[in-house]
Amino acid sequence: MKLVAAIIFGIVVGAVSIVSFKSSNQSIASISQNVKIVDTTERDCLAQNIYHEARGESLAGALAVGLVVKNRTKDHRYPDTYCGVIKQGPTRESWKGNGQTYPVRFKCQFTWYCDGKSDEVDTTSEEWNRSVMVANAVIGGRVYDFTDGATHYHTYEVNPKWGYMFKQVAQIDSHIFYRRP
Repeated sequence: MKLVAAIIFGIVVGAVSIVSFKSSNQSIASISQNVKIVDTTERDCLAQNIYHEARGESLAGALAVGLVVKNRTKDHRYPDTYCGVIKQGPTRESWKGNGQTYPVRFKCQFTWYCDGKSDEVDTTSEEWNRSVMVANAVIGGRVYDFTDGATHYHTYEVNPKWGYMFKQVAQIDSHIFYRRP
């Protein structure tokens, strides 16, 4: 019951933040003196992750995916930036010898980033706009962490080897969320 109340509270705070941002022409910096100014590069990294991981999920699911990345930025075991967390993993040099590196296939933190498929987003879509607004709310500190500090998740369709090592804290839409015990 406590988790349900926390989720509802987080959704309400997130939804109010998103609606107030969407209906306003103000910049992020002018919305509140107490809210962290959002770096657009970091915001776009998080929005792209939310877009690929939670497109088609509920607002709660999108917020939870964003919160997992935020929780990782606060954990010493992960990079301290949103882009760093999302792009974490081994890379290999391009076969073209041009100095570019690419993530090693299926060896990264978020499958969409290293599955070999296009990472393009439709920046004119409602899904992208929602992902950006959710990322703004998460980075700006306007969302209560109803995931109880979750740093991992997966879809219910898979059974990762690491699942038994963590405490399951929530199931939202098609994702199961975990934190360290």
